[in-house]
Amino acid sequence: MQGKGTVIETAHSPKIETEYQEWVDLAKAAAIILVVLFHSRCTTWFIDFTNDDLADDFWYYAGEALTPLRMPVFFVVSGMLAAPAVHREWARVSTKRVWSSLYVYIVWAVIYMAVIPAWPDLADSKFSLAQQIGMIIVGDTSAWYLWALVFFFVVARLTKGAPTYVVLAIAFAVAMAAPEFRNVMHHPPRLIMQCGFFFLLGARVPRLPAKIAAGATVWRLGISSIALLLLLIAHLKRIPGIYPFAGCAAVVWAIMASSLAVRHFNLARRWGGWLGTRTLPVYVLHFVVLTVVINVVRLTLSEHMLNSALVAFLAPLTLAIVVFAISLGLAVALPRIGLGWLFALPRTLSA
Repeated sequence: MQGKGTVIETAHSPKIETEYQEWVDLAKAAAIILVVLFHSRCTTWFIDFTNDDLADDFWYYAGEALTPLRMPVFFVVSGMLAAPAVHREWARVSTKRVWSSLYVYIVWAVIYMAVIPAWPDLADSKFSLAQQIGMIIVGDTSAWYLWALVFFFVVARLTKGAPTYVVLAIAFAVAMAAPEFRNVMHHPPRLIMQCGFFFLLGARVPRLPAKIAAGATVWRLGISSIALLLLLIAHLKRIPGIYPFAGCAAVVWAIMASSLAVRHFNLARRWGGWLGTRTLPVYVLHFVVLTVVINVVRLTLSEHMLNSALVAFLAPLTLAIVVFAISLGLAVALPRIGLGWLFALPRTLSA
């Protein structure tokens, strides 16, 4: 995460002094909450509620509608922050942008393989050890986001000499096609295909998000809300090729909303700044925490609660709050007891 007075370097403007953009942290904080909520909803399917028709319908559509918002925001911001490194010498940036991310990815992919082989259940995985190792290598794990960051960064460097419109057009076309593989491809590889455009957009045009944030007004947010709503409806109807259009609208809306929030609400600025710098540990931790919590819940819910439509409806939100709180607590506590190596490449290895 960048601080005040950070120097951003691009191919067209070698050094641009910028003030710290607080909306970035708030946008990341909101996105990680949506990610935890989505996975919490997915895991409640493992609870045998007998009166959950309303919950199934509501949370399914809510989860689908928010798909263009969750990860595209993360990747646009990640690409924007990685933009200076794309044009620097490999030796100066490889540790932070490649080896550290790969290290954290492998650590948590192995943890997931050992602890939650049939996520979010605790049963044995249906894949052999060799298959699981192969899935780790190609990014087909719950920690795929970290693998994708490395992959997209390498792609950005390899294509930095190509025209921006060509690179983005190809990535956009891939993002349009990716959802059509939902029935023939595992979820993580398909998401990687869908999200590459957003990282490359942030890396190729790093000034654009900042301009959107600077120009945010309540009026413009209202107009973008209408456009976003229409595109989300089209996304829910699974109109072919609509995903990246909805994703772009969601990113613009999120940037504007975050910018306005940090301008007018001190709590949003403080809370976003604190949580936004802890999104990575919360992300990797919440899968394990969610697995433990959901299995405890399955064993302890009474018959009365299993028959309650209200409990079924509130279960994803309640579960998300509990899991998020525990994950955030662990994210703060673990580095203080010497386990910071779970979230960053140790200095002894990076030296």
